Amino acid sequence: REYWLKQIVAHSRVACEELDPSLIQFYSDWIHSAVRAALSFVNVADDDVSPLVKELKPRPTPKEVKASLQLLSKLGLIERNEQGFWKPVQDGGLITRRSIHDSVLREYRLRCLDLARASVLRPDDAWPAKFFTNTASVSDEAWNQIQNRLQQFRKEVRAILKADKNPPVRVIQLLHVAYSMTEKKPDEK
Repeated sequence: REYWLKQIVAHSRVACEELDPSLIQFYSDWIHSAVRAALSFVNVADDDVSPLVKELKPRPTPKEVKASLQLLSKLGLIERNEQGFWKPVQDGGLITRRSIHDSVLREYRLRCLDLARASVLRPDDAWPAKFFTNTASVSDEAWNQIQNRLQQFRKEVRAILKADKNPPVRVIQLLHVAYSMTEKKPDEK
């Protein structure tokens, strides 16, 4: 199974567009990635942004959505289609260069964690968050294997997204966080 999974992922490479460091504004607020993703199935034209406002959680204001549309258009990440609706420019994912300020990405990730926390606290959600935790002691070898598997998992998710031929019906945010809860011990000799 492992072999065939690797073959599927290898043949399903998803083209990712690398964001230029000048596009730091994209990471200034979670709403930009959510609006861009939602535009793949929500039709928004002109000044009526209410379909997007109603779709997203937490619910943004119309002013926030309009500002996001303006920024995404300016950055070339969305454009109007033949019917006049805003749509994402390409189907691939977005990746960032290491040269984007660590502080900007750190703040963005913290906001994403806040959104995840809020989703866990929302008891009336029709699509509740799937939340798993594992706390374990590991060797350096196991830690490296876990990190490699998480990287592989990201590739698998991209392959699933690329292969999905069904029309999208929701925007998801997938976070996987692995961190050390202890100090690294110096190697014993």
